[in-house]
Amino acid sequence: MKVCEFIAEFNNMNENDKGEFINNHIVTDYVPYEKKITICKNIIENTVYENRDIDGEIEKVFKINSCARYMYYVLWIIKLYTDIEIEFTDGEGLKAFNLLNKDCLIDAIIGMISEKEINEFDKILSMTFDDFLTNEHDIVSYIDNKLMNVRNLVNLFIGQLQESVTNMSSNNIVQTFNRKSK
Repeated sequence: MKVCEFIAEFNNMNENDKGEFINNHIVTDYVPYEKKITICKNIIENTVYENRDIDGEIEKVFKINSCARYMYYVLWIIKLYTDIEIEFTDGEGLKAFNLLNKDCLIDAIIGMISEKEINEFDKILSMTFDDFLTNEHDIVSYIDNKLMNVRNLVNLFIGQLQESVTNMSSNNIVQTFNRKSK
């Protein structure tokens, strides 16, 4: 069911039927642990970097966006446990969040989902974020990643040099080195 349809039906109901209506749209009571981990990693990856144009090239720059992380968290909970269709492309996620939030439906929907499931999802998201910071932005990780980048560049250079030298005769190699050393 689309978000707009869900809200329209909800708003046209008798107050006494609204809780049952929400409960009828809860379609699962358990999401597998590995799926929660995958989704939490996706949430973190999409909320810790910002794309910036640096000298005509788009680069990912480390910038934590906790507000976006909360929005994605809420929308993924709703998407996983209900039959409400949530889209994340072209600003649709923000639009869905605002529509649900405007009518106080976020808390109402999440309140109908198992507290154990919500707590576990919270813990996994928190652990995933902590792991990201430790693995990606701890000083040791930072240095390790930079060294790996240097190693990759050196290997690329050596590979290209080896390819060039392989196609040269020994006389051409000697002449090239003699010219470069003068």
